[in-house]
Amino acid sequence: MLSVIAVAVAALSLTSTTANASPPEAYTACQDFGYADPAQAIFACNFIDWVPGPSMNTIQHSGTIQFGPNATSATGCKVTAYVTINFSSTWKTPKVTRDCTKALENRYSTLNIWFWGGQTSGSSGVGQMCIDLYYNHSSSSGWQRCRQTGVSYL
Repeated sequence: MLSVIAVAVAALSLTSTTANASPPEAYTACQDFGYADPAQAIFACNFIDWVPGPSMNTIQHSGTIQFGPNATSATGCKVTAYVTINFSSTWKTPKVTRDCTKALENRYSTLNIWFWGGQTSGSSGVGQMCIDLYYNHSSSSGWQRCRQTGVSYL
């Protein structure tokens, strides 16, 4: 019952101060967790911007979330994200959790979420973003969906 909702979303634009750096690469995974009717859709995007450098690569991880007016009766929302980076060993960026209740309060408006940015010698990675919805002001998640975005720069 998945459908695609046309939403204009712009990824972060990065520049490098190194003259020999390769152009930025953007990796995006978007998912509609709803129905054919856009009013019932939950739409999320997971962005990774990867700027290759001569010795270190710059990585930026962000996301967006949008709810249709009839998408859910949830009273709370949280988004958790991290990136698993690979090189000679595998490591994870810090898991960052952001409140996304404003997206529930402002239906059809896109909420932009910043997760993490830094430098790495890693050559590939996978970004993970999970949405948790809370009902009746509960502190326990009543619904969760996750989405991944892959990065490969060799």
